[in-house]
Amino acid sequence: MVNFCSHDFIQTQDFNIAEEYLELRERAGDAGAIVTFTGLVREIYDHGNPGAEKIQALTLEHYPGMTEKALQSIVDGRMKSGYYFLPE
Repeated sequence: MVNFCSHDFIQTQDFNIAEEYLELRERAGDAGAIVTFTGLVREIYDHGNPGAEKIQALTLEHYPGMTEKALQSIVDGRMKSGYYFLPE
């Protein structure tokens, strides 16, 4: 049996999504799929109001310990349900 692990990260540094994807491809071996999600902040706050101010910045606030605990719970749930992760 192969030991699998999840690589979920919380970070403040910028990263290159293309480089991350290439690393996933290299490590995925004969995996049947690679799934990623990239979000985007909309430029206008109020789509129903063409004169609405454009968004200047996005601030994400979180409690690191609580966030990490919630993410670990997600990982643990995936492991128990049979989802597999890239080998270390």
